[in-house]
Amino acid sequence: MVNNASTLMLLYNEKASSRAALGTFLGLSALELEKYESLQQQGSYREVLIKAMNAAHVWRVAVSPWEHALLTSKPDERDRITQLMAAKGDAVRGIRA
Repeated sequence: MVNNASTLMLLYNEKASSRAALGTFLGLSALELEKYESLQQQGSYREVLIKAMNAAHVWRVAVSPWEHALLTSKPDERDRITQLMAAKGDAVRGIRA
């Protein structure tokens, strides 16, 4: 799998041991691993490391409140949005609330 992937996209990972293990598995250089370890996730944005061929760059990706509501993986947020959608009668009104 690693040998056939010409582009890698790595998201924030708070566990240093997981980052190190993944970096080793993917063959990241010291500089690429440093970039991976620098990724942040705050408020409405998160950073992603994209490595294509011999270049690796960190990109900041921001999502709108609508996208966040649709894509969140946090159980408490999903539950609250589901409750709001039920209370308001549909997804648009629930997300807006």
